[in-house]
Amino acid sequence: MISRTKELKNLFKVIKNFTNYGMREIKSQSRVRSLVFARRIFCVIARGQFGMSYIELGTFIHHNHATIIHNVNKHESDYEYYKEYRELYDKIY
Repeated sequence: MISRTKELKNLFKVIKNFTNYGMREIKSQSRVRSLVFARRIFCVIARGQFGMSYIELGTFIHHNHATIIHNVNKHESDYEYYKEYRELYDKIY
């Protein structure tokens, strides 16, 4: 069985293939829109696919759990209203 950490690192690699943002960038505090989208997709997939708590996920990417909650909550509206986000999410997941 693959460990959760290894699965998350694989998810970082998949996202990097589509966005050119790796683990370091996703864990950063940057608010560049394209990077925020990559971080949001990472959070949504990690939460849904691996069942991580907000606190676990926040600790893993060095963000507050409230940031993770915000990212997960914003997914639906971003998916609906931002074509760029929707296309990226559909390619990755």
